[in-house]
Amino acid sequence: MTEWRTLPEFPDYQITEDGDVRNKWSFETVNETQNKNTGAWSYPLRRANGKSTHRAYWGLIYSAFPELKPEEAPKPKKSTRSYSKRNQWRDIPDFPRYQIHPDGIVRYKVSKRFRKSNTDHVEYVLLRNDEGEHRRTINGLLNEVFPAAKEAVAE
Repeated sequence: MTEWRTLPEFPDYQITEDGDVRNKWSFETVNETQNKNTGAWSYPLRRANGKSTHRAYWGLIYSAFPELKPEEAPKPKKSTRSYSKRNQWRDIPDFPRYQIHPDGIVRYKVSKRFRKSNTDHVEYVLLRNDEGEHRRTINGLLNEVFPAAKEAVAE
């Protein structure tokens, strides 16, 4: 024998584990209807206050049979992504179009897009100015732009 449970949100209706819905008082089964725009199937139901609505198959089953609902996957851990702190960008001398951050990131001054580095496994960056293109190391730029940081590390 199948077990009929009353829907918590719709006290005038009952449902089975298989998803059959019936009127609690007349025992007439409710037919599923298909949304012509989306193609989704749902049951037309009336709330206790008389307003009609549509509900999907699995939502009704899980509300009446919560033990059938699958365990939720564990939430992903918080992002470990690190961000560069604001207000630490400095202009690079002799290269007015670029800025550098103490973390060793070089970016364009106007667009704020990062400049690619790390060529041949040595951290270089290509910078352009009026005199042409120059290949500079990230460590050399950091020592030039942030000399106080170099002194703090040395102490």
